[in-house]
Amino acid sequence: MKFSAQEIYGIRCLQYMSRHSARNVTIREIAESEKLTVPNVAKIMRLLRKGGFITSIRGQAGGYVLERPADQINIRDVMITLGGRLYDQEFCLRHSHKYNDCRAIEECTLRTLWNIVQEAVDQALTDITLADLNNGESLEKYQKLLEEIPPPH
Repeated sequence: MKFSAQEIYGIRCLQYMSRHSARNVTIREIAESEKLTVPNVAKIMRLLRKGGFITSIRGQAGGYVLERPADQINIRDVMITLGGRLYDQEFCLRHSHKYNDCRAIEECTLRTLWNIVQEAVDQALTDITLADLNNGESLEKYQKLLEEIPPPH
């Protein structure tokens, strides 16, 4: 399972904005701070704006601001906006008819597995907000939950 650079960079951009929420921030400022290219940050900011996470302010003192407080932005929604879900139930239907590779389309046990994984990821990311990411102490409770999960055999 991998997360895309766009998802990771997008969260970093939002974190920067939340740490500087008292003022408008520019694409160039974010790019310099996060060591990203201006075109890459511009693309990410466009997606975040369309997703309803940020607002652009025009004019001399323009820039971007968070649309709502950091504690009201859950990471699940950000990840879906920037890259989609890990597993979309329509995946099998889109691909099985094109290639006829799937021999178990009717009785697929893997689809059940991917649904379980997606639900676990959704639950974890819904419970974590942008504010939690900026506050390491808030993430400790999630780390403790991970430690309770037995290691694979």
